[in-house]
Amino acid sequence: MRKLSTWLTVGSLIVACLIGIMTINVFQDKKKIEKDYQELKSQNDELINETKHVESLNNQISDLKLKLANANGYSDPNSDSSGELSFLQEDWDKIVIESGGEEIEIDSHEIMTQFKNSLHGSVVETNHPYPGGSGTSITSFTFHIYSKGKIYSFHSLRDNFFKDKNEEIFYKSGRDYKQIAKAFVKKPENYPETTMLSEYFHSGMMVGEKIYSYPMLSPFRINSIVSNFLMMEKEEVSSSNLQEDYIEKFTFYYYGKKLYMEIYEDHFHLYNEEGSFEQWYKTDAELIESFFSNLNAG
Repeated sequence: MRKLSTWLTVGSLIVACLIGIMTINVFQDKKKIEKDYQELKSQNDELINETKHVESLNNQISDLKLKLANANGYSDPNSDSSGELSFLQEDWDKIVIESGGEEIEIDSHEIMTQFKNSLHGSVVETNHPYPGGSGTSITSFTFHIYSKGKIYSFHSLRDNFFKDKNEEIFYKSGRDYKQIAKAFVKKPENYPETTMLSEYFHSGMMVGEKIYSYPMLSPFRINSIVSNFLMMEKEEVSSSNLQEDYIEKFTFYYYGKKLYMEIYEDHFHLYNEEGSFEQWYKTDAELIESFFSNLNAG
């Protein structure tokens, strides 16, 4: 009995020691988690501040562009001479784009808002920018803005100029308003040959499915996302039998075609709507996280 009691006592001490060790490990893990959380929170706060700084710089750049335009003889978009650009102040019902004998009707509120944002605050009225020529570009199109019974019609020109189709009034945009045409009209017959990855890069619009489920017409935004992918260290693989769902799926719109990019924990899947193109890439999960961090910052 005494031996049994002794063994029970020893066993109890061992269990107590194990519990103590486990408690210490749990405490240490908790401290590590708290430390990691604080570091991530600090990085997130820095990222938010940097994003706000970038937005502030972009606003300053837009203001400087407008001042430069005024200095070059363009009229103030807020002055009476430009009619306060009334087509930008009204609610739009739809946009119709004409190009190459086809018409594309767009009535998505989100897309119209993005297109209006590409013009609002960056457009100034100007004199004829091409006194010696027409100023027609390779991707030439006419866009009609329908607003409560009114129709505003404009024809695109080179260098982000466009003109009123019915009157000799010319405008200069500080942003690339032609993205919407690059997204939906057919590619011009005389357009240079491109690779599939180049088409991703030069797409007119991009829309996410889950996290970023809104249209993006900004060429800077689209170029940045594709550039981050292209520069990422990765390995092309023949295929993948992933069972997991993708984290995000982007649809790129390039001259009436749809290109897709599915992003998994450590894979990228690229393919087109026609089924004539498909590529899988394997990369590190940390690089995927960095990819999304850059996307949020951009």
